[in-house]
Amino acid sequence: MTTHKRTKAAPSDDAVLRTLLKRWEAELEYDVRLFAELPAKIEEKKKKIAAIKVVVSNGFHSLPAIIEAKQEKQAPAVEEKPAIRRIRRTRRKVTWSSTVLRILDDNNGGLTHQEILQAAIKTPLGERRSAGDKGFYNAVGRLVKNRQIVKHGRLLYSAKVARQLQARGEKLPDAPVKAGGSSGLVLDLLRSRPDGLAAPDIQRILKDNPSAPASIRDHKHYVYNLLATLIGKGLVIRSEDSIYRAK
Repeated sequence: MTTHKRTKAAPSDDAVLRTLLKRWEAELEYDVRLFAELPAKIEEKKKKIAAIKVVVSNGFHSLPAIIEAKQEKQAPAVEEKPAIRRIRRTRRKVTWSSTVLRILDDNNGGLTHQEILQAAIKTPLGERRSAGDKGFYNAVGRLVKNRQIVKHGRLLYSAKVARQLQARGEKLPDAPVKAGGSSGLVLDLLRSRPDGLAAPDIQRILKDNPSAPASIRDHKHYVYNLLATLIGKGLVIRSEDSIYRAK
């Protein structure tokens, strides 16, 4: 019995070319990767050579310091976040002292303790009013001591208003001046007219007032005497154009 050996067919030219192509592509990919890594390797070797040169020139004892410096340099930098500035919004606190000062600054003359207190309790401080109004009287005492307000007789003035009055050559009344009778009618009328009135207009308006005395209704010049009295008491001022206004 005879046996026949099977002979292996030789690869075709096309198969040989494909095999060769795959090998060359793999070799090219490897070479490209090496080429891409080459600059980093060259730089690393340069650093090592430079470090060895430093050790050689400075002595072997400098090696620990060099290693430590290298580690610090290689440590990842921590990005510092900009500090967020917190803006604190503070509400201006209303106190007895600030309220008393505001009331006196807004007034063109002096006020008694009771007049200031009555104005102050109409503000939000009225809800915090203590028995005996100790907070109010303590605040007034501090303001007087600090010379922020001026106490003259029975009246209190803000330091600003007091300076303004004195600069105009006016004396500070030391007690509240009450105008009654005919003077009171003139003063009340002027207080109701902030822009002021001339004397003839005052006389004309009061002439129709049934509560006005005959002296005002029948004598045109009597109103000038009343105005002079009110000016002397510091309750009325006269402008250059002869307009009278309540203070």
